[in-house]
Amino acid sequence: TADGHYLLLELHTKRRSLSSLTLHRHVGLGDVVGVGGNKVYYYDLCKFDGVYAESLGSCVKLIDTFRFSFIYISSIEDDFWFYTNYNAPRGRVVRVTLPSLNSHEDDVEEDGVRFTLLNAWKASLDWIPQHPEDTLISAGIAAHTVLVLKYQKEHNHEVLLYDLTQNLVEESQVPIATLPHPNHGTIIGPSSNFYSAEIFYQFSSLSDPSSVYRCLIDRDPFTGSVSISFHEVNATSLPNTDKYLYDTEVVNVPLPSSDTTAPPASQTPFSPSSGAPPAATSPARTLPLLVFGRREVVEEAVYEGLPRPTLLLVYADQSFSYTPKFSLPLLLYAKHCRGLVCAVNLGHTGVSER
Repeated sequence: TADGHYLLLELHTKRRSLSSLTLHRHVGLGDVVGVGGNKVYYYDLCKFDGVYAESLGSCVKLIDTFRFSFIYISSIEDDFWFYTNYNAPRGRVVRVTLPSLNSHEDDVEEDGVRFTLLNAWKASLDWIPQHPEDTLISAGIAAHTVLVLKYQKEHNHEVLLYDLTQNLVEESQVPIATLPHPNHGTIIGPSSNFYSAEIFYQFSSLSDPSSVYRCLIDRDPFTGSVSISFHEVNATSLPNTDKYLYDTEVVNVPLPSSDTTAPPASQTPFSPSSGAPPAATSPARTLPLLVFGRREVVEEAVYEGLPRPTLLLVYADQSFSYTPKFSLPLLLYAKHCRGLVCAVNLGHTGVSER
């Protein structure tokens, strides 16, 4: 740990022998769920003399099962924050308080190594509960106490910042900031570490090849309040192409009712003066459809109902959601053919077989 108090050991299954850093940075926390989980052991270094391994004492089995993922994020004294999919398929953040090991009864020895078996943690707190719809795909730390969480939304990424020094769960559930970026795109990163007050992240969309942003975290040493500033540090532009001439919108398309006896839902063209799309005449679920193209073409298709040449991208994987990334062929198609690019995620709606 950053304070040098604990030595953490993460054990992973042999079928994917990757370190937690590799899993976190390259595979993604969402894929760690499929790895089969990991175990977490630790040593208390307060009595370690720096020379003899015997002075380390017993190895404590904090999490001794491969059924779930427990990825270490950060710690403050005896409070540890983990990303986990335990009782949370979409991921959550828990705070675990380590117990006092001054007196313990359950000590075993395996292959010459002394282990301490914990009957229970001292305390466990659901710090950031599972989101009802979005999936937590990465978790990091910045500026010692700022938690950086990246969520996968329907057609977008969202990065929220939380303050670990807040004591109440109700307070910790309120983010102190959201990393700004143009809507409907893919965030690569964010890149952060415990010792730095800077966070860098890259944004890409169907019309934006790459924009790099910098977030600077400043904490007042007297009041403890956190202020955050943002600015764009680099942007990639294409010759003879203005990314602001293109637009991306999400339109909710009604799905057929599961009840075959119910009349089908009807929908009229969306009028801008109404302020919102008309409601279906019969209750029906809706499917978010991402629509990209030249701004005037998107407006004609979405608001006036005029047909346009359309390229439809369909994703039916329940573990994957499409987020727009830059594609030169799709951009040229929208620019010269004045067509639309539509993307839909069927896997999260339960209608992938229809």
